[in-house]
Amino acid sequence: MYYLHVDFFRQHNMENFLSSIGLNSKEIKIFITLISLGAQPVSVLAKHVGLARSTTYSLLDGLIDKKVIRTFERFGIKYVQTLSLEALQLLLEREKLKLEEKQKTLLQIAPEYKALQHHLGIKPRVNFYEGFDKIPTMFESALRKNEFMAYFNAESAEKHMSEYVRKVPETIKRMEKSARELVVQNAVGTEYRNQYETNRHQIRYLPKEFEFESDTIITEEAVYMIAYGENEISGIEIFQKSLAETQRVLFEYLWKSSK
Repeated sequence: MYYLHVDFFRQHNMENFLSSIGLNSKEIKIFITLISLGAQPVSVLAKHVGLARSTTYSLLDGLIDKKVIRTFERFGIKYVQTLSLEALQLLLEREKLKLEEKQKTLLQIAPEYKALQHHLGIKPRVNFYEGFDKIPTMFESALRKNEFMAYFNAESAEKHMSEYVRKVPETIKRMEKSARELVVQNAVGTEYRNQYETNRHQIRYLPKEFEFESDTIITEEAVYMIAYGENEISGIEIFQKSLAETQRVLFEYLWKSSK
């Protein structure tokens, strides 16, 4: 039973990694099967994954476009093979460099971009999110900011969005962002503080009388609010600098009186 658990855990990690580089569920199935089989003709691979040959060809084309497999011919038969681990690492390094170059270019054109924006056009100021599949979009928006403040109920977040209890502090650490959080006092909040508090990620407890089933993230120009229900979750994203400033002033007041 132990070995079955380890194998499942390892495959789950591999599936998460492949998903993170853009593979869908069927492509992941083909890729993992191809790792274990080694180089094979498409007909052999199709039998192992239980898909029609035409479907397999289509999925392989997608994997070739994503540059994670290669093809070659032997005795007139077309074979497919996954990249080696070393080749995958080189691929990721190249993609990282391309992304960094795009980010530099975006920063260079930012003044021109802002100057060209049509200030008379309709600009969304408030966005609403409902459902467990929509809220991550709002979290990602907030995490793109270099600095933020937050009121956080770790117990509620752990119950409804457990992956973001870890993702937020991990992103702060990896991207060298700065954050201050006032957390609701409960067992999960204590564990969260003990595990993730650093110089860049400061955490204090709210007074004991402060209990709520929601979270609030405050940035320089926006406020993000997430409400947790028994079987639902919803959020609102408000882009208004003066409102954000009001929330920041209130946060600073509470921060000074918290420990």
